[in-house]
Amino acid sequence: NVEVMSLIGYREARMSAMTLRLPGDQQLVMISLPMLAMLKVFAWIERHLTEPRKDARDLDVILCNYLKAGNDDRLYSEAGHLLNSPTYDYDLAGAWMCGRDARNTLDAASTRTSQIVSRMSGMLDREVDPDGPLRYVSEVRSGNPDQTRKLLAAFAAGLNLKPAP
Repeated sequence: NVEVMSLIGYREARMSAMTLRLPGDQQLVMISLPMLAMLKVFAWIERHLTEPRKDARDLDVILCNYLKAGNDDRLYSEAGHLLNSPTYDYDLAGAWMCGRDARNTLDAASTRTSQIVSRMSGMLDREVDPDGPLRYVSEVRSGNPDQTRKLLAAFAAGLNLKPAP
């Protein structure tokens, strides 16, 4: 069985990728974490019924660790408004920055930003609603479902250029 998935967002992820030179004149093309998060949203949309948990868990790992992946200094210089929030949470700030970085990358690399964001927002809006289906949250199985939902909401807020969820 060959699984066929759409390629929405793939071109933008590839256009914004970095090429690393390895020993022996080898090259490795790497997409950024925000673009990987975007692709994981689309992968989850398309295959969560046939391959539950995989994409949800991968996306959750990115959102939970985004600041620790070399972005923590940027929190102070680029997202100070999050630090001043009475509900400040380090991991939520990272998820918000990941969403905002995905949006900034899309704005720079695509003429289809509104189409891509709209498609992602459909899933995100449903899954961050506390009264929604919460399929994503149940697939992550984090032990803290409310925090998982809030991480996804923070990512969605950043993606939609909102100040905070």
